[in-house]
Amino acid sequence: MRRSLFLAVVIFSLGGLLSQSARAQGIHVRDGFTIELGLGLGITHIIPDGGSSHNEIGLAPLSLSLGGFVTSNLAIMFRMAGTSYYPDVPGTNISVALLGFYGVHVQYWINDMLFVSGGPGLALYGINPWDNDSDLEGFGFGLRAGFSFANWENHSLRVSLELFPSFFENMTVMAEAINFEWQYF
Repeated sequence: MRRSLFLAVVIFSLGGLLSQSARAQGIHVRDGFTIELGLGLGITHIIPDGGSSHNEIGLAPLSLSLGGFVTSNLAIMFRMAGTSYYPDVPGTNISVALLGFYGVHVQYWINDMLFVSGGPGLALYGINPWDNDSDLEGFGFGLRAGFSFANWENHSLRVSLELFPSFFENMTVMAEAINFEWQYF
């Protein structure tokens, strides 16, 4: 939790340094269809019921959001995002472990540089999720805050901090991701 708080402070501190150029770039037109793409670094905390927890550092694979703005500051989207890492399991061909979030997100722009978003969804956790039937299915949330450091009329480049609290039958997985993102609106 301290690590997440520290990362949020760093993101918003950097935002203050870049805010003058972002303000000078003009007014945004957020209307209708929107798409987001993101990529970054992630930390996954695996907390089994009755066992010892461990943390894994890895990537935040390509995230995707599709939706639309219902007002100039509020969008409703379907979002796919998560974290991944490369486990060290002796004697196996395990290549990647993935926590995936698939759900509805509501995005709100506080001003032209800051936004928050979040929503509930399906959480999937597994080793080699594309060729293994042992994935865990559960319930999760995606919670995100971001700073747009480069703005154009219909585009935004930004950094964000996203949290993924995910709940499964015999374990909880908490993950954080720092993403570099692009959004068209």
